[in-house]
Amino acid sequence: MHLRPTIVLLLALCASMPLRAQDASRAEQAALLASAAIPRHETLRHALDGLPVPDREDRTEIMILGAFHFSHADNVSDVKGEDHLDIESEARQAELRVVIDRLKRFKPTRIAVEMMVADQARQDALFKAYAAGTWALGRNETYQLGFRLARELGIDGVSCVDTRPPQIEVDGTMQDWEAYARDRGELARWQAYNEPNRQANAYIDALKSRMTLGEYLRFINDGRTKRRFKQFFVTGLVDVGVGDTYLGADLTGYGYRRNTRIFSNIKSLAADKDGRIPVIYGASHAWVLEELFDASPEFRVIDVDTVLGDEGAAVAN
Repeated sequence: MHLRPTIVLLLALCASMPLRAQDASRAEQAALLASAAIPRHETLRHALDGLPVPDREDRTEIMILGAFHFSHADNVSDVKGEDHLDIESEARQAELRVVIDRLKRFKPTRIAVEMMVADQARQDALFKAYAAGTWALGRNETYQLGFRLARELGIDGVSCVDTRPPQIEVDGTMQDWEAYARDRGELARWQAYNEPNRQANAYIDALKSRMTLGEYLRFINDGRTKRRFKQFFVTGLVDVGVGDTYLGADLTGYGYRRNTRIFSNIKSLAADKDGRIPVIYGASHAWVLEELFDASPEFRVIDVDTVLGDEGAAVAN
């Protein structure tokens, strides 16, 4: 459904009309709208079909590859796994080879990684040294996945897109969050999900040593697992300070703030209308970033499983 020219003209006139004039001509506007004869039998489907939305064919393809931190020493997450794996072992390197070969089917044009924007010059220097054979790859997933993929595809390095916004201001007297929650009668609600969340984290972590690297990456990028990561985000801490300081909600909002900044950094890479960008990031970020990119008319989100799965050969065609 398209807006009739009469209605479009009316909307333009209203937008440019002084407020007093708008108030004075309400009757005229109502009469004009009535004369436009908008059908009263419009169905919901017709209304939705006629909703104006950006329609772009030159969308950049984006794939959010949620990963775990290959190097335990580099893991600064709040939750650190116990089941470590040696990414440099012969078996894991063979599995990594399979993952890289499948990622190449996506035909990336840029590669975004979880490294601070301010660290770009250093990462560029490391990549040049790696490409020249004078630097051995570190364990970090940026190197094991990002650097290898970039070199084999002839891409000039990786793009650092991470950022850490300033933490929220917390009342200086807040020395004991647990006591604060207890005094407000919020402790039970805060801790209600502690055990199921702990069990889920332990389960997700333990599978690292029981699955191949490719299978595990597919597992943590599956929609059901990403939904579980989302549940970690909206249970527990978010309930602290409701109706007062909103400390829990504000700290939860910090995660959205950081991910929105990451989203903006990645968007700045998408100058090529035929671009394809894999984003190699901690798995807990994947669901937020996917939602942001899915809402953006400039991007088309590609499901990880269509690339890493056995059927992913179709991506290359």
